[in-house]
Amino acid sequence: MSNYLQYDKKHPEIDFFRSFQLPIPVLNANWYVSENGQISSCHDDVFDNVSEWRNQYWVKFINSITVKNQDWDYEKEYRLILTGMTSDLDSSERKLKYDFNDLEGIIFGINTSEQDKLEIIKIIESKCRTNNRNNFKFYQSYYSSYNGQIESKELSFLKFKGL
Repeated sequence: MSNYLQYDKKHPEIDFFRSFQLPIPVLNANWYVSENGQISSCHDDVFDNVSEWRNQYWVKFINSITVKNQDWDYEKEYRLILTGMTSDLDSSERKLKYDFNDLEGIIFGINTSEQDKLEIIKIIESKCRTNNRNNFKFYQSYYSSYNGQIESKELSFLKFKGL
């Protein structure tokens, strides 16, 4: 498996108005043609060369989902990218399996609620018991005003003992 994730200081910009995936009549009625019939430059950028627009759309799409802030480079993260309409899949087709023993820990995001953290911790505790593990680690992300970066700190008080 190749690691296509790129770590960079800046996330790529997405042009909201040129990134729609909607039927042409909807785009024209709601976005690209004004009430008085004036056509937006976005319309021309998209429809003058649809093939080129489509190619650029996918290049930008892949770039936007495979770039992560370089502060997280140490993770060496892999991502599975499932494109298309996931709403077309039932829930059993959207679930993937992995070996729990390959997971070293979890980093809670800055905005993860306390309730969600507790639910996740309970799930992990159950999985640790099932897999006879006591070395799982939890981290909390936070914004460091000292260096202007997102950092994480191990929640060392969270340990599963006697598993």
